[in-house]
Amino acid sequence: MARIPAPCRVGRRTRATALGYVAAAGAGALVVGAMDHPDPGTAVLHLATFPGSVVVGIAAWCLAGLLDVAPSTSDAEPGLLGRMLPFVLGAVVNTLLVWGAVAFGRTVAGELREHRRHRSRGGA
Repeated sequence: MARIPAPCRVGRRTRATALGYVAAAGAGALVVGAMDHPDPGTAVLHLATFPGSVVVGIAAWCLAGLLDVAPSTSDAEPGLLGRMLPFVLGAVVNTLLVWGAVAFGRTVAGELREHRRHRSRGGA
């Protein structure tokens, strides 16, 4: 009978690295938001949080369409926290993507190990 693998445990160092990455993305967004011309800094932040920031942007666009929210016609710029949110959420999404990929890899490795053990014993 196959053994059910233990849940993926996150170590202290891994948790600190993930929180540091999210905090660095938030600090970078805070600095870029405080600048007068944030275009070069925004490009760097998009690159640093690439897949996650795109996922968050697409999710926000779809959510606005589902809620039938019309775009603002005013020339008001988003506030400092409004500029930080996509990058911080993008970093969180990236962290969850890496965690899921590592958990999947560990599960597959455990299944392969179990399969090899079963085949070496003369199983079907």
